[in-house]
Amino acid sequence: MTERTGDIYCDIGGIKFKMLIDSGADVDVISYSQWQRIKDEGGLIWDAVAGSSGSALKGYGLGNHIQYEGSFMTRLKIGQQEISARIFVAKNGDRALLSRPSAIGLRVLKLGPEINAVSAEFNKIKGDYNA
Repeated sequence: MTERTGDIYCDIGGIKFKMLIDSGADVDVISYSQWQRIKDEGGLIWDAVAGSSGSALKGYGLGNHIQYEGSFMTRLKIGQQEISARIFVAKNGDRALLSRPSAIGLRVLKLGPEINAVSAEFNKIKGDYNA
């Protein structure tokens, strides 16, 4: 993790970026300038699609849809964990967002009732505590 809560460094196609873990997002998103950097530095990409292909992305709490330039497939890597993912390139974005599925796949996010659950064994303290 980095200095900002929720930010994490992630290799996108072999290029390191700071991303915000967005547990409410279904897709990974980067800015146009980040896309240019991946292309300029020879990052690993395949199956690039220009334009929005009729699909719409909508941010939580936003009244309008997010405009995007296109999408591409690449490898995401954090530590030793690596996955393939489709990344969307936002026209006016300034933050890279790591989606819930990708964050779970990269093992940097866990969701569910078992997270931070206290077991019954925790309640068994040695000694006589009759408060």
